[in-house]
Amino acid sequence: MATAVEDVGVRKPKNELDSAKIGRKSNKKNRRSHYVPKFCCFRSDFDSPSIDTKNEDGSIDMVSASAGKHRTPSHLIIMVNGILGSAKDWGYAAKQFLKAYPEDVVVHCSEENSSTLTFDGVDVMGGRLAKEVLSAIERYPDVRKISFIGHSLGGLIARYAIARLYGRNCLQLFSNENGGLGNYGSTKSFLEEDYKDKVAGLEPINFITLASPHLGSRGHKQVPMFCGIHTLEKVARQTSGLLGRTGKHLFLTDSDDGKPPLLLRMVNDYDDLPFISALQSFKRRIVYANVHFDNIVGWSTASLCHPKELRERRRHLSRNDKYRHIVNVETENSVNALDGYPSESIIDDWKTFDTEAMMEVMLRGLTKLNWERVDVKFNGNKQRLFAHCTIQVTRYWNQSNGADVIQHMVDNFLLSRPLVISMAFLLISSLTQEILLAEGRLMTEAIWIVKEGRENMTMARSLIGSRPPRCERRCRGCGHCEAIQVPISPQLKLKPARSHSAPTTQFSRGDDLSNYMPMSWKCKCGHFIFNP
Repeated sequence: MATAVEDVGVRKPKNELDSAKIGRKSNKKNRRSHYVPKFCCFRSDFDSPSIDTKNEDGSIDMVSASAGKHRTPSHLIIMVNGILGSAKDWGYAAKQFLKAYPEDVVVHCSEENSSTLTFDGVDVMGGRLAKEVLSAIERYPDVRKISFIGHSLGGLIARYAIARLYGRNCLQLFSNENGGLGNYGSTKSFLEEDYKDKVAGLEPINFITLASPHLGSRGHKQVPMFCGIHTLEKVARQTSGLLGRTGKHLFLTDSDDGKPPLLLRMVNDYDDLPFISALQSFKRRIVYANVHFDNIVGWSTASLCHPKELRERRRHLSRNDKYRHIVNVETENSVNALDGYPSESIIDDWKTFDTEAMMEVMLRGLTKLNWERVDVKFNGNKQRLFAHCTIQVTRYWNQSNGADVIQHMVDNFLLSRPLVISMAFLLISSLTQEILLAEGRLMTEAIWIVKEGRENMTMARSLIGSRPPRCERRCRGCGHCEAIQVPISPQLKLKPARSHSAPTTQFSRGDDLSNYMPMSWKCKCGHFIFNP
C-alpha cells in the first residue's frame, strides 16, 4: 500500500531562525546607514564628550569631560553669535576646540545677544557681552588667558566689548553695575598695573572673526544680495532702521547726539573707549572671509581689504590640500601708505565724507594693525548657497563643508601655557641643553679618539722606554710646532716569544722591554706632517 508523502521541506531549528532574522536586520541596518546621512542630531558629541552648563542668562559654558585630571583649564574662549543667532550656533566649533585642547580651554557661548536682541545696536550688545564675560570669569577664577571668536555681527559686538573690558575700563564697568567690586574683587587684584594691556584682567591672545562686516554694509557690493545695483543699495541704506539700531550702525546712518557713526568711531581710541588699543593688545588678529556665495557680507568688508585690491588677490587663489575650502592665507597686511591712525578731528568731519571716504578712513585705522586674512570659497555643492552660515558650521547636517575651516581655526589657534608651566618648560629645556652640550663634548672627544685609530691606543700603552719626541722646527717656523706620535702600524717579526718580554718589531730597541713607535712631526697649525 502506497503511502502519500507530503513535501513540507526540512524545518530549521528555532535558534537558526532567530540568527537568520538577526542577520537580515543587521543587513537592513547597514544598508540604511549607507543611505541616511549622519545628521547633527545623531552626533551630539562630535567625538568629544563635554560637560555643558547652561547659565541663568541662557549662555552655555562647555568644558571637556577629561578636564581637571592633570591641570585646570586656563584659557577662556568667548564665542559670539551673529544676527538672529544663538549660543547653539557654536555647538560644532566649541566641540572641536575641546577635542583639541581638552585640559586647556573653557568655551563660553554667549547668549545675551540672541534672536531679536541682535537688533538693539552694536554698543548695547557690546555692553551686555562685557558683563557676560565678567560673569564667566567669576565662575572660572583660574583662567589667565582670553580669546574672542565672533561670527558675522558677533565680530563687531566683540570689538566693542573688548574696549569696555580693556585696562581700567573693566573696573569701572563692574563697579558701575554692582555698586562696588563685589565678589569679583575677592578673587582678583584690582591694582591698575595688573590690568594694563589686559582684557577683563586676562591676557588677550586671539581675536578671530568669521564673515564679519568690519567696514559696515553701506559700501558698493558690501551686501552681495543687492547685486551691486546702486538703487537697491540706496534703498537699503534709507530703510536700515527696519533692523533697529543695529541696521543704522551697519549702514553708517546713526548719529547719536551728533557724533560720527559708531563704526567710524571704532577705528580709533575715541570717546574714552580704547577700541584700537584693545584690539592691538591681542597677540593674533584673524579674519575669515567668503570669496563667493555669501549673500549677506561681502568679501571686502569681511577681509578688511579695499575693493580695488580684490582683483589682484583673486589671481592668487588656490586650493589647499589639507583644508580644501581655504583658497588663500595672508599672514601680514598689505603695505598701507598712510601713516598714523585717523585722528578724532578727522573722524568728526564725517559729515563731509561720502561712502568711499568713510571706507578709506575705516581701512586706514584698522589696517594699521597686523591682521591674518584667510579666504574661503565654497563651490561645487549646494552648501555654497548657505556660505554665510557654512563658514561657522551653524548646523552640521547641512553645513558640514565648513568643518575644514573650523579645523584650520583650531589648528592655528595660539594657546599660551600658564606662566608656571612655561617657566618649568624653559628650565627643563635649559638643563636638557646643558646635558646635551656636555654629552656633545664627550662625544666629540670619543669620536676624535676613535678617529685616531686603534693603533694610537696601542701606542699609548707602550710609551714606556720609547724615544722622547724632539722638535727640529722643520715646519713653517710659526713657533707653534710640536712633536706628536702619529700611529704607524709596525711590522711584526716572528721570533720565539718569552714570557717576560713584550713582542718585538723591526723598530724595537732590542732590549725586549718596549717597542719603539715611529715618530712624525706635526705643526700645531696642521699644515705639515713629516718624518724627522
